[in-house]
Amino acid sequence: MATPAHSNILKLSITIAWLFVCSLATAADTLITRLSVPHLYFTTDVYNNVYCINADNEVIRWNVSGTQKVTFSNQRFGKPTLVDAGNPLKTIVYYADLQTLVILDKMLADIAVLRFSNLNGTAYRPLMVCRASGGDHIWMFDDLTQRLMRLDESGNRIAQSEPWYQLFDTGEVPVWMKSLQDQVYIYTTSGQLHQFDAFGTPGKSYTLPSVPEDILNDQVLLNDAQGARLFDLQTAQETILPGNYTGKMIRLQPQHLFIGDKQVVEIFRSH
Repeated sequence: MATPAHSNILKLSITIAWLFVCSLATAADTLITRLSVPHLYFTTDVYNNVYCINADNEVIRWNVSGTQKVTFSNQRFGKPTLVDAGNPLKTIVYYADLQTLVILDKMLADIAVLRFSNLNGTAYRPLMVCRASGGDHIWMFDDLTQRLMRLDESGNRIAQSEPWYQLFDTGEVPVWMKSLQDQVYIYTTSGQLHQFDAFGTPGKSYTLPSVPEDILNDQVLLNDAQGARLFDLQTAQETILPGNYTGKMIRLQPQHLFIGDKQVVEIFRSH
């Protein structure tokens, strides 16, 4: 069950997300912050904080104005490969080489560690992980069982899908996953974006030309040889983002656009 804090995060995302989508196509964006932060990867949260992984294997969080910085580092786990702040009160950091996931509190202090090689007596091999948006659960696609699983923060299995080969073509290999509201989306090598509910039951599928960069409500952000654009899952229409985003990472939040080029993260506000 979602806590009041989690419900507020979800409401914030839903009520103002449409303003961001409408403004992208109609008005220029205003640069509000330019963070000089070398990074290998970055992501954001609903409060417009920026989380970066740097070459020193640190996770650094900056606020939207660039005036506050918090750092998490645990060198014994090696190189972090993913940060997911879908619930900024319980951020997750994943270390793929050791198949280890660390849960951080709002001050980026570690509060739990899940080792998938022996999780409550069961061995898993995560192909992908992500934080359940706004909640306390974790989504994982297990390569051993070929199932999508939802876990609690102690590693107990709450829900799972049927085996992948029973649901889709065996040639479809999952390569991207993100949770949004009470859904989780998985993109595969066959160009399909599959939607699952909170119980791991598959719903709609969409054909996309490339791996998504991000997703916000029904808008999927693409950035490939055809340029950066928003793909509407309901209408299949595309909205071009003005500018050149080749080789850059882009993230979406309501009314904000984040662009990273490995050295700098720029934060824009849409009008």
